[in-house]
Amino acid sequence: MNKIMREYYGRVASLIGDLDGDLSFLGRCRDFMKQVPQIEDQTPTFIIAGMPNVGKSSLLSRVTTATPRIAPYPFTTQSIYIGYLDRNGKRIQIIDTPGILDRPMSDRNTMEMNAILALRHIDSTIIFLFDKSRESIYDAESQEKLFEEIKANMKKEMIRVQAKVDISDNKTEEYVISASTGDGVDELVEYLLTHSPGVKYAAR
Repeated sequence: MNKIMREYYGRVASLIGDLDGDLSFLGRCRDFMKQVPQIEDQTPTFIIAGMPNVGKSSLLSRVTTATPRIAPYPFTTQSIYIGYLDRNGKRIQIIDTPGILDRPMSDRNTMEMNAILALRHIDSTIIFLFDKSRESIYDAESQEKLFEEIKANMKKEMIRVQAKVDISDNKTEEYVISASTGDGVDELVEYLLTHSPGVKYAAR
């Protein structure tokens, strides 16, 4: 009987050990939500992603009227920026995550991967910015690879947007904008206001 009991307790301890990592991560996700009270869980939310220096912060500043709120991001030394847009009785929030959704997954450490997983728990749609301008330091292939990696890891609806169109030779995406001149921004904003996260985007 003692042998059976030892085997039983050993098996239970093993199962608890297997779950420990998952339970720990869920606890960190809970702590994340507590640390970022500015996120309105009932407001349609859009997260901006893309390579560094493609215009993410410029887009946030252009489409949100107030100065973005800054909140510490769990697991990292980064901060997230939250802006709000109110128009015609509708409200959306847009989140910029510098240092989080801006490079290949293979370049990340464990803490950064945990941060990405935490973002998955926010009901949201991702706005992915492509920089195809003459000044871009990233080729189209590397940007497409990042897009596909984020799509696979985040498992969210994604909107493709070409930024810096004012200094681009070609317009290859459905939505093309320039945060500096404002070209195309109103059209993108109107689309965001009429499509809430979680709703399948209609083909244009």
